[in-house]
Amino acid sequence: MDEASCIAEKGLDFSTVDMADVTKLPSESMASCVNYCLGRHPDKSHLLISYYNAALVGDQFNCLCANKDTFAKNKRLPGTDCDRKCPNSQYK
Repeated sequence: MDEASCIAEKGLDFSTVDMADVTKLPSESMASCVNYCLGRHPDKSHLLISYYNAALVGDQFNCLCANKDTFAKNKRLPGTDCDRKCPNSQYK
């Protein structure tokens, strides 16, 4: 997976990721996540953004820096399963 796509969390190897403390990012955006991963984890070649709006607990934005190994047992989702845009971004 070398392009932007929606993936299922099931099958991800979370032991290979570094998660950003999003409260310290300048904004909840793809650009902030890219800057974080490039600046703090240049050894990681991929980034994951998880964003969802949960009615009871509010929005949740996560930024994870990853390597290709993270996706070894992962499944890509059809575009229709990826229905939320990242905040401050045109990307889903």
